[in-house]
Amino acid sequence: MKGLSARIEESKTLQITPSGPISASQTILNDGHLSAIELTGIRYDTPLTENSSEPIQGLSKPQATCLSDGGVSVSIKSGEIWEFPGSSPGFKIWVAPESKFPVPRRVRLRWPEIKRRLLVDLKDVQDEMIAEQANEKSRLKRSPHRRTIFPELRMSGRQATFFSEFVTISPCIWVLCGSQSCRKKVRRITKLLCLPTNLFMQPIEVHDGAPKPHANRSIIPLSRLRVDGGKASGLEYLGGTVLYHVEAAPSTLEHRSACGLLCCTTFVKDGKIITQHVSRIGGLLKNHSRDGSHNGCPIALTTSHGIFEDLWIDGLEPEAFQGGGNLTLDDECIGNEGTIDNDTDTDTDTDTDTDTDTDSGTDSDFASASQRVLGDKSPAGVTEWRHVPLQDVIGIKFAGQLLSERDPARSSRPRRCEPGDYALLRSRILADFKNTSSLLPEGEVTSHLLNSELTDGVLTAVFGVDDLSETCLLPGSMMMPLGREEIPVRKVELVAPLAAGTSGTWLVRGSALAGIIVAAYPGQPLALFMTAQDLHLTIVNSFPELRGNFLPNRFGMRSRMLIDHSFRRGRGENASVLESLGRKDGSDETMPTSNQSPDSAIFSRDKKIAKSRKRSE
Repeated sequence: MKGLSARIEESKTLQITPSGPISASQTILNDGHLSAIELTGIRYDTPLTENSSEPIQGLSKPQATCLSDGGVSVSIKSGEIWEFPGSSPGFKIWVAPESKFPVPRRVRLRWPEIKRRLLVDLKDVQDEMIAEQANEKSRLKRSPHRRTIFPELRMSGRQATFFSEFVTISPCIWVLCGSQSCRKKVRRITKLLCLPTNLFMQPIEVHDGAPKPHANRSIIPLSRLRVDGGKASGLEYLGGTVLYHVEAAPSTLEHRSACGLLCCTTFVKDGKIITQHVSRIGGLLKNHSRDGSHNGCPIALTTSHGIFEDLWIDGLEPEAFQGGGNLTLDDECIGNEGTIDNDTDTDTDTDTDTDTDTDSGTDSDFASASQRVLGDKSPAGVTEWRHVPLQDVIGIKFAGQLLSERDPARSSRPRRCEPGDYALLRSRILADFKNTSSLLPEGEVTSHLLNSELTDGVLTAVFGVDDLSETCLLPGSMMMPLGREEIPVRKVELVAPLAAGTSGTWLVRGSALAGIIVAAYPGQPLALFMTAQDLHLTIVNSFPELRGNFLPNRFGMRSRMLIDHSFRRGRGENASVLESLGRKDGSDETMPTSNQSPDSAIFSRDKKIAKSRKRSE
């Protein structure tokens, strides 16, 4: 506790130099020295939108009223705001969609500085979580996601009483955490912080619900996952085997669409399933391979995080295993017929807080049985799973690790590369399939959008041949933690939360691919996706032989020039994000240009800090 108090006191001396912006991984203390800060939360790469005094559209006066103090009174029956899952019935928390209730410009301008200082104050929580996880026996409880600290701005408010029909929505700082343990530690710090009253009318909201990769942990018995005889079954990795199976679509379907098919990834060791996840085949890429044996086999695209998120965690990273050495996992595994041998991570921490922040934050709270979800599709309903043999696994990229059929993991370590989240699989059974839907007006997805074409507005999520949903693309891009790396993503608003296992789903605009969903906010109508251009560049960087296999862009020449430019400069897939934003470096968001004194206090602390320090000493 002594170190915690010292850190808080030290952060009070934080100053922003007037010479210009500094990177996200550095802060300047008053003695002039640089202090490196490891950020596990999201880092915004662009300032939020600059629109000011945006009108509230689509609401009649009885539903929403602008107040003199900058807040907005909104009817909870208007359908324009949503209830945060897990909040207490007597003190419900309501959140307004950013597309309809944007955060005021004066708050957005100050947010980069406020966020940076907040992360400084929360650095001790990261250290506490790392120390706590080091003593955990469960590999699932050692997951880096459990220590995620995810700050963001929202327009939100708490219901005054159980019978209140209106709630006052105003700017609020939210800190979303990856686990209950992390949440409780963050609350201890934020209770000591005071915010500038000219910007915020309510305290910091701290809850579970940080966005996380959205593959679905599944239990499909090995008896249903047959492998092709005479062929290598899968990638041999860390003493086990990674198997891929794709849902066999019924031949009676009128539209032979690959969009939304389920993909099951299984890690098997000594005849037992260690871990298993299901994600979506978003769609197909063309296959122009010169290898005659593979011509006509389209390339299915899905995410990779499900299986490797479990395997590539602290203490079990590939660098520790030369030549595909054996993996010493816990006894947690799934038996041959899908029975759980030992307890899995249920995150059953109890919250002893006595304040009004009474959200319990358990998985059941985030996934109510009566709650509507998008893209729900049970693996139990799949009648047949088709095996994808080793020779058809083109490559897998998770975070900064790359596995390839040309470089099997059993003979060498996975190659280190720029971060990403995808798996590329050839499949003969999908030879006559297309990227289509019975509900898509344009019929088929045949191209992709550049980042410069991804303007705010409607995108369509294609969950299946007859399952589509409109989403709203929000401004700005950000970096999402993935393992020990970060990948560039953008955010979309949804009409309802995503069902588990929807990662890999394609977002399209017209006949063009906009990106693939990689993560979701548990129980909240929000998701994060990797843009098509960023995906294109990382695939070409990692697998140059697939250069001509990605969906074309209508400005094909311009797209190829961007790829060539990124190769020449050696900046990898992240170059697309930076190029599209006109940035010249990878620094964090730019500092606000308002006239502020360098030593202006963003967070002031009362006598609680002094008392806390005395107790710790």
